[in-house]
Amino acid sequence: MSRARDLSQLISDDHLSLDSNNVGIGTTIPTAKLNVAGIVSATQFYGDGSNLDGVASAGLGTALAEGDDNPLSVIYYTDNVLSIGATITVDTPTSTNTAYTQYAEVAVGDGADLIVADGDDFVPDILGIGTDAVKELPGTTGGRIRADYFTNHAGTGKPTFQTGLNITGQCIADFFVGPLSGNAATATSATSATSADTATNASGLTGTPDITVGSVSGTSGNFSGNVSIGGTLTYEDVTNVDSVGVVTARGGLTTQKMLKEQIKFVAGKLSDNTNIDLENGMVHHFSLTETTSSTPNIRFNSSESLNSVMSDGEAVTVILIVSAASAGYFNNVNCGASSVSIYWLGGSGPSSGGSGSKDIYSLNIIKNASDSFIIYANQSNF
Repeated sequence: MSRARDLSQLISDDHLSLDSNNVGIGTTIPTAKLNVAGIVSATQFYGDGSNLDGVASAGLGTALAEGDDNPLSVIYYTDNVLSIGATITVDTPTSTNTAYTQYAEVAVGDGADLIVADGDDFVPDILGIGTDAVKELPGTTGGRIRADYFTNHAGTGKPTFQTGLNITGQCIADFFVGPLSGNAATATSATSATSADTATNASGLTGTPDITVGSVSGTSGNFSGNVSIGGTLTYEDVTNVDSVGVVTARGGLTTQKMLKEQIKFVAGKLSDNTNIDLENGMVHHFSLTETTSSTPNIRFNSSESLNSVMSDGEAVTVILIVSAASAGYFNNVNCGASSVSIYWLGGSGPSSGGSGSKDIYSLNIIKNASDSFIIYANQSNF
């Protein structure tokens, strides 16, 4: 076939358009200078390749302009945020274990996961340029980043979360450095830090952890279990020691100057106020003159009897001071027990009150057995 025959055949097959100078390979309707419908293989490509589809660049970024003679073609930029809209896994080849991007920030979309394979590192902002700008993905609430370890940029220390961390689950650490504060912190485990940088404030901690510290300073405390003190317990300006059980002082009790007791002053008569609650004091003083006989009811309070608060072999001394009158007296005592034996000084109980001033009744009450009391009583007129 001659050269003219070849050219004529190309023109007749519409492989070459003389009007547009387009050339088609594998197509009879070329729309570009070289339109290839198949695969093009070459040992080299020239140009920046910015208009090529499906070509991923691992270079510096995108050129600001095109053209070999334009200085902006070698000046590059990268958007601030790399948006990840679907789940991807960063898994490097066996020849390395580090993947990177020049994007300063990574935003994972709602419902998507960014997974870093076990043993691999993913380094954002590899150029170290950084940016303060944060772009929010429109219409999303964020996705997840799945990895076992997070480090700083150098891979040698702690990462920085400049806006904080919002943790809705457990936060477990060997120890905390710096102040802890807030009302919703739940401690699950903690051990003391060995360095000098120990926590200085730990408000809002709840749960059942074992906490070891050097000293504790507070305004109040409430313990539902046992409290063990290995050193000295010092009370300063303590008005009352309220114990629901037994108070044991191994080294004894030391009182300063004198022993004082609480007195209950009653603006009335014993015959009108026969319930003697010892939680208000061991001495009860009645201001109005007695007019009739009565039987005092000695108890701890309105809901607890002496039998319920005293053990066998224990004793109390109760003093009742009344405004004397011959008609006002008592020779029997109720202790809330089924067996009460009263022994009066002189052999028998009083049959009348004093002629005036004050009658003082001294009652030494002994619990000798369960539901059984012995009382040694005395009446004196002042």
